[in-house]
Amino acid sequence: MKHTTLFKYSVALLILLATNVHLYALNRCDSLLHIAIEASIEKDYLHSLELLYEAQDIAKQKNGYEQQFWVLTNIGINYAEMMDYGTALNNLSAAYKLAVDKLDGRHELSVLNNIAGVYMLDKKYDKALEQFKIIYKKSHNSNDSTFMGGCAMNIANASMRLNDLEQTEEYIETAEQMLEGNTLGTMELQVLKANLLRKKDKFADSYEIALRLINTARAEKNRALETAALIILAHTMYDLKDYHASMKYANEA
Repeated sequence: MKHTTLFKYSVALLILLATNVHLYALNRCDSLLHIAIEASIEKDYLHSLELLYEAQDIAKQKNGYEQQFWVLTNIGINYAEMMDYGTALNNLSAAYKLAVDKLDGRHELSVLNNIAGVYMLDKKYDKALEQFKIIYKKSHNSNDSTFMGGCAMNIANASMRLNDLEQTEEYIETAEQMLEGNTLGTMELQVLKANLLRKKDKFADSYEIALRLINTARAEKNRALETAALIILAHTMYDLKDYHASMKYANEA
């Protein structure tokens, strides 16, 4: 689950002392948020949380709803990384309420996506699917084909975890149309497609896609997708009872 880039706002420069103090406090809050995110990326979650709670106090005192939203979101992400999914969802739910009450639809979609991500990590795939479908429905009139393709891919992924292969195939096809020409999106989609084919016992087709994906991922220097493709090959060879090849690909991964 990625950290959300902080949204930077602009304000008119006012000369009133009280306003300057207010803006200084919110700038301090933004600074704490950035440092907290960096700490979290380095997996120093306790230090990150300490900074986030300090930022939260400032944001609450100054009614900085934007800052409160990102603080709650990143607190939720930290707890999810520490596998405390209950606390993660509590904070993300609070961020969602704030988005609905004080912010806008863009913030709603952002936090809904994180909530769905936590459900995926917690292996509550039915709840994740429900959230992903809400996001897809809310974004249906969007002109952003990349975003919509990503939404369709998320639905396909959750559906596959629930072994609903028909729905998985439907949304993979939808995502393919929306992500046409998007190199990274298409590569990520191939991982899903190869896994779907393996689940349908079409091992030769799954193997062929994974092998092509490895070559493409290496050309693009995308280690994450290369690893994902190697894992598919390891699983496919295991299914075919070629345990030597399966171990080879697993070790490479």
